[in-house]
Amino acid sequence: MSAPIGTVYGTPPHAKTQRLLALAKYAGLELKLSDTIPPRGDTKKPEYLAKFPLARM
Repeated sequence: MSAPIGTVYGTPPHAKTQRLLALAKYAGLELKLSDTIPPRGDTKKPEYLAKFPLARM
């Protein structure tokens, strides 16, 4: 595969995250997965807030 075309911010076992990764794999695309778990405080980190100022997934 080539370099990732984008980043998915989500929880790996979540059904919607799995669906998106499966679709990308089927299409022959590579996505980077950023393990983001809101209760752990991942949505309050500066690098996340820089991209998503409202801190929502």
